[in-house]
Amino acid sequence: RHAMTRKNRSNDVERSGWLSYGQNTNYKDSALTYDEHAGTSRNCDNHPPKEKSMDSTNVGNLYGSTPQSRHHIATSNLGRSNPSRSIGRAIDMFRADPHSVNQLDFHDFGDGFEPGRIIDDYVGPAMELVSGVFLKFWFIERNIFLVYAWSTIDFEFDSIDARDNAIFEGDYIAENNLPLGLEVWRDKVFITLPKWRAGIPVTLATVPRRSKTRSPKLKPYPNWQWHEPESNFEELYCSKEKFSTRNLIYLTFICKSIITKYCPFSLFSGNCESLTSVFRVQVDECNRLWVLDSGKTELAKRSKQVCPPAIFIFDLRTDTLIRKFTLPDEQIKQDSLYINIVVDIRNNDCGSAVAYLADVWRYGIVVYDFFKDATFRVEHHFFYPDPLAARYELHGIKFQWTDGIFGMALSPVDVHNDRTLFFHPMSSFREFSVSTSVFKDKQTANYNTEKFMPVGKPRAKDYGHSSGSVIDDSGVMFFNMVTRDSVWCWDTRKEYIPQNLGVIGTSNESLVFPNDIKVDHESDQSVWLLSNRLPMYLYGTLNSASINFRVFKANVKEAIRDTVCDPNYVVPDSDPGLDDTC
Repeated sequence: RHAMTRKNRSNDVERSGWLSYGQNTNYKDSALTYDEHAGTSRNCDNHPPKEKSMDSTNVGNLYGSTPQSRHHIATSNLGRSNPSRSIGRAIDMFRADPHSVNQLDFHDFGDGFEPGRIIDDYVGPAMELVSGVFLKFWFIERNIFLVYAWSTIDFEFDSIDARDNAIFEGDYIAENNLPLGLEVWRDKVFITLPKWRAGIPVTLATVPRRSKTRSPKLKPYPNWQWHEPESNFEELYCSKEKFSTRNLIYLTFICKSIITKYCPFSLFSGNCESLTSVFRVQVDECNRLWVLDSGKTELAKRSKQVCPPAIFIFDLRTDTLIRKFTLPDEQIKQDSLYINIVVDIRNNDCGSAVAYLADVWRYGIVVYDFFKDATFRVEHHFFYPDPLAARYELHGIKFQWTDGIFGMALSPVDVHNDRTLFFHPMSSFREFSVSTSVFKDKQTANYNTEKFMPVGKPRAKDYGHSSGSVIDDSGVMFFNMVTRDSVWCWDTRKEYIPQNLGVIGTSNESLVFPNDIKVDHESDQSVWLLSNRLPMYLYGTLNSASINFRVFKANVKEAIRDTVCDPNYVVPDSDPGLDDTC
């Protein structure tokens, strides 16, 4: 995610969601709309809104911070002491990466990114946040919790010396670690940390579900041995400078097993027996953790495929590996990035599980059959991004992403013992669906392309980008609206139209870029979500003196009560959609 365009702005631009209890709301509603050309917020009468004053919550750097480079990409103008000063003063090059579609990279060799002052607005009945006194974040009325909050991420190293050595060697750079995915199982909460940059020692970790501190250190899962750094085998044999046909012949006959282990596909160079770079995971009904390893590192620069994408399946009761499946070469396209996984199990038949893997950069779904231990790839034009939705703007940062299929969620099993897979590209304002019976085999999927259907209408007229999505046992979908700093819901029994979409939480401080969302496996389910300010991380610098990463928990019944997502709620015919209030 390197490509980005933006204008220098002299005014801070803040986008806020407004929520009235028990009602659908408009992100650009009568209280606040956005005039792109003026760069200011205006109400429906075209007058600037009254300025609000509310303290934001800052805390000190909890574990300290390691040295940080001042050379970063495409910074925003927010919070600078001299906003008129030009900031993209050096243009390096055109990129050839999938996210650099004829876009320029702007580099700033001056001041670092300083986030502007952000107002924390009322965030709704289910996720109301108390500003000012941080301790009140622990317990929020109606049993809504801010479970964890971090300024930077630290880990449970084996010793202080091990931590110091990791910092010295550059294996641990605190500000480079960004949590992205989460999952919940019993007393554990799983956190993923993709290898965006160097200095990320662990890609999958856990924290206790009931922690004594709001910012617990992350414990590598299953242990440190599963997160060994890349082997130096690449430097010896697999680098472009040192690899030759002669070396290949020698290694083929003398060290064939080493080639198979370290360079099985296009000279992969990582320790592919370990975990490399994980975006998201899924816990199934059989107490197994499905880990989708993308195999890619240095994603914030020029992404590097150090290992082939693979599925690791762990037994959560023993924390041991049950099975590993490596995707075959023909299902790995150039620049493929596998970032999401959902698992389908029927009638508690653990041996017949089916997993769906999303390739966000090369627009495909790979279907894995646990019983057959085999995969096939499905492609469809609904997996592609919408070019009209590739423009993003978040808190003054503008960028372009051409992300394809991203969010996936399975409906409850219907009367025909079938399920519906709902999905959407990240760069799109539409939701789509397909019956999982279509994925019986590759031939069935290829001959039933008409079974892929758009669902209802676009969720918004603009800024309707959604990342993760999930459906609870009652059939209510929860999904993150990343460019609206909010979390929405939809009762899947109702038509997918703006009038039927509800907002359970919105905050332009605490929910900046809600990235992943899950429901737990308890009988009385809760929805869990993680926000991580990803664009600020990629195109600026996170402020280590403020909270950057948060995990929330909300009881599902409380979250949707008195909203349009409540199955008992009847939508009035005159109820406007989220973008029709003004």
